[in-house]
Amino acid sequence: MIYEFSKYLAIDDGFSLEDLIPSYHYLDFNQTPTGVYLSIYKPIKIPKMFDEDVKIRIQETWYDVIPVSKLVRTKSKDGYFRAIYIWINYDSGEYYIGKVNAAKRQKLLSYTGSGVKFKPKYEKHKGRFVRYYICHCKTSQETEEMEAKIVNHELLKDPFCLNCIQGGGKGMAVDYSEERKKKQREYMKSHPERYQAMVEAASNFTLADIQRRGASIKKTMSDEKYRKMTSERIKKWKTEHPEEYALARAKNKAALVNPETRAKRLASRKKFKEEHPDEYAAWEQKRKASVSRPEVRAKMSKSQEEWMKNNPEKSRERLAKMHKAHKEKIAKPVEMYNLSTETTIRSFSSVKDAASWLIENNYTKSVNPSGTIVAVCKKRIEKGHGTKRSYLGFGWRYKN
Repeated sequence: MIYEFSKYLAIDDGFSLEDLIPSYHYLDFNQTPTGVYLSIYKPIKIPKMFDEDVKIRIQETWYDVIPVSKLVRTKSKDGYFRAIYIWINYDSGEYYIGKVNAAKRQKLLSYTGSGVKFKPKYEKHKGRFVRYYICHCKTSQETEEMEAKIVNHELLKDPFCLNCIQGGGKGMAVDYSEERKKKQREYMKSHPERYQAMVEAASNFTLADIQRRGASIKKTMSDEKYRKMTSERIKKWKTEHPEEYALARAKNKAALVNPETRAKRLASRKKFKEEHPDEYAAWEQKRKASVSRPEVRAKMSKSQEEWMKNNPEKSRERLAKMHKAHKEKIAKPVEMYNLSTETTIRSFSSVKDAASWLIENNYTKSVNPSGTIVAVCKKRIEKGHGTKRSYLGFGWRYKN
């Protein structure tokens, strides 16, 4: 059976219960001003229970409905469920079209939508709204483009459409708390005149408009004048709110040392370096020049001294780690060999390890024989003694 909700929306649900039950009504009691209750019969459309052969027409395009059992088995390569859905109220004919990008099956099925006009109506009439998934997408960009294609400026003219703006907007990345969202909704409802112009303007936005606006904002924020103005504003706020600034700094530090955050930041930097090598080289040069400034170095030195004073154990661990890394970076393997046959007797990973072995095995009483080993390896000339060719009866040479 085909339901024609409007010229913008129709649904062909194939075989449904209404094919067998042509008319089904229920009693609805309403109170009149005189206090008399009237019983009114209203027709009810029974939505199809199975959607294998359901088709939905949005404007001039027909979409095959994807059964949920099939949708939950079609994850994208990045591990996400991505789909376009439509909610239809079979009583009023109102509908809402949205997108979902969910990493888990439970999130895919539980997500209802975030439309300002849709959510209150859905909460009030949950039993009469039926959801159909009409498109499966492989990437987030494809999801945005498909929503922009379906929810266009023409569709928003339909009074039964509960979408407020054209599809394709990426939304805000900030996940505000439910309490804050509730306060925002209440404020917008109590001051509709303040948001009417914004809603009307947003209804004409397209995906290209949003992307162009994002590029414009990025360009403005990169301007030196804007950056200076923002810096001055932050400094003023720091002076006026020292406690809040200290708390924000503590949270920021905790986030920076988080392993997941560090891994994400390194991956992002690596990707940027591969995709924009020239810009990365310019940024790296600018960063090195900034760090090498005397005032910055003095500030870093002072901060490091303060940290070492307040964290002695961690400081020792960090120094030991740095010394080990430095040793591995600059250490040269050496060999102790027989002077007559020049065959290798023992190999060491560094001069320091060779010196330690000589002291431990009582070959020398010198506190630090490293200098003499280096002199032999380099065949250094000593005044009055000539070229230094051996030490403790052994020849010494760099392995490479």
